[in-house]
Amino acid sequence: MNEFPFERVRFARIYWLKSRFLRRVLDAQRDKKFCKYYHDGVTMRKNTNRMANNLFGSSKENCLGRLKSLVIVAGSLIALNVAPEVPVQTESGEERQSWTSRARKANFSVPPELVRYFQESEEQRVAWERALEFCTPIDTRRVPDDSCMSALDEYLIEQPVWEFSVMYYYVDIRGLRQVGVMKMNRRDSQLPFSYADYAMGEFPIWSDVFDGLVQERQERFLSVVEDVACRELSDRSKGGVLEDMHEQCSAREMYKYAAYLDACATASQRLGVLNMPHSNVRKFGDSSAYDVSMRMISEKIEDQSQRDLAIKRLRKGYLHAHWVVEQCTPHGYVLLPNTKLTNDDGIMLRQDSKEFLYAVWDSHSVALTIAARSGDEWAIRSFPLGIGTSDEIHHQVMEKFPLLMHRFFGSPLAGFDWEPTWKERSRHLAKAYLLLEKMVGTEVALREIDASRLQEEIDYVRSGGELKYPVPLAEVREKRAAKLRE
Repeated sequence: MNEFPFERVRFARIYWLKSRFLRRVLDAQRDKKFCKYYHDGVTMRKNTNRMANNLFGSSKENCLGRLKSLVIVAGSLIALNVAPEVPVQTESGEERQSWTSRARKANFSVPPELVRYFQESEEQRVAWERALEFCTPIDTRRVPDDSCMSALDEYLIEQPVWEFSVMYYYVDIRGLRQVGVMKMNRRDSQLPFSYADYAMGEFPIWSDVFDGLVQERQERFLSVVEDVACRELSDRSKGGVLEDMHEQCSAREMYKYAAYLDACATASQRLGVLNMPHSNVRKFGDSSAYDVSMRMISEKIEDQSQRDLAIKRLRKGYLHAHWVVEQCTPHGYVLLPNTKLTNDDGIMLRQDSKEFLYAVWDSHSVALTIAARSGDEWAIRSFPLGIGTSDEIHHQVMEKFPLLMHRFFGSPLAGFDWEPTWKERSRHLAKAYLLLEKMVGTEVALREIDASRLQEEIDYVRSGGELKYPVPLAEVREKRAAKLRE
């Protein structure tokens, strides 16, 4: 099943208040001085400040409310075993791993295969076999040769962009993890892409992003962000989707460039992680993280079919990262005007540095938001809704893509200005199931969402029961302003 493991989440809720990580966020929420210091005196780099404003609000009036929402997100992250690992001290003063770390320590499961929107053609299967012929065995100390890249191009160019939004590997004895990168687009962190996203209409494939027009698209990006009317659309907290701006702001081209920036930055980071020698030299010698992951798959996953699936995914993700970097290298990054790409000493930033990645994130966010607010459907369907997004956008997306919005409301990782119970979230997920069932039929819908766990909620929705929705952003801001006036 591709939706969220509610039973595991319910079990985990018993423990999440024990996490120091969550308590620190709670303390920050209670401490009004945090918001005062953040907005009155903290000096931050320009690009970092833009990202921080998206988290803590661009004014004192909405800072406290944002922190409250972050508490909800933090709790969900901990509940799903994806929260930061925080050392906890025993009574004797020795550090031990938090319960989340212990629960994940020996996780050598294989995430279930996504319900595919299509069956690969014989040509596609042959293309993948040809790629394996030219690209394996994989040596992480060498860049794949031209014959390998040519074979990968034949296979990957027609693959969907969203299928590569997440990549997993196995970190020695600790087991399954996502390949850790700074995400340009956090949509898949809020709501993982699944069959439901493909069922809503056409979707982007890599030939849309790497189509030989990257340089022209970079020039168009610079032109669009200089257009005052288009640049105003980069603020997601004000106004709605203005489809009459689609042509003026080159909505589809802005989406494609945002996808390009996301792909390039993500692929280079993944290679940095997977090619890096493992820290345990005594046990693994000079083996890379990729090689160690392959070794763990062979040693720890007993079921042959699951082992084959894990190997296939790791190979495909690794080769895809190399292929993307190959596509990006001739064009590089064209970012927002006046972006600072040197450090305080005037030296060019390394492309794997946090400062450079923040700059890429900034340009990606502007391009994607302009694309979404000027009406591009691909951008809307891959946009991180929730905290900081205007009510108008949410209402318009609900009207056009109700399945998407109900999946967002049903996701424990999607941050909105509300505190729903698990029952209220489950009702939205039940509504999403009914919409998907109507769209693609019961058989496929059941493979996407486990309706057996939602029968009570499905009956409630079918009987016309009322669903709870997030508090309107305007009302939230007014309440925050009132609290600050107290």
